[in-house]
Amino acid sequence: MTMPDVTGSHGRRSREVTQDRRTQMNKERRKRIREAMEALDTAHDILIDVFDEEQEAFDNLPEGIQNGERGEQMSEYIETLSEQIDTLDNIVSSLDDIAEG
Repeated sequence: MTMPDVTGSHGRRSREVTQDRRTQMNKERRKRIREAMEALDTAHDILIDVFDEEQEAFDNLPEGIQNGERGEQMSEYIETLSEQIDTLDNIVSSLDDIAEG
């Protein structure tokens, strides 16, 4: 009975196949990251629209209401939206570095 050759060219071929699979998996994971980035871009656009609408609504309030409880609450929402939009920008930028890497 002959034993299979586990060294020599067969061993190199096995490593090449394994390396190809790793590369393929990386491509698949990077593709999934790009898909997530597209979803985050959509979320970003929605948040920008909401931010703009809330800012416009605040700007159109009479000054007395802007300085009152309702205006302060709206101002806090606007500030929070702005901060979260910036956070989302940073996340997308970091993911872009990974997806391109």
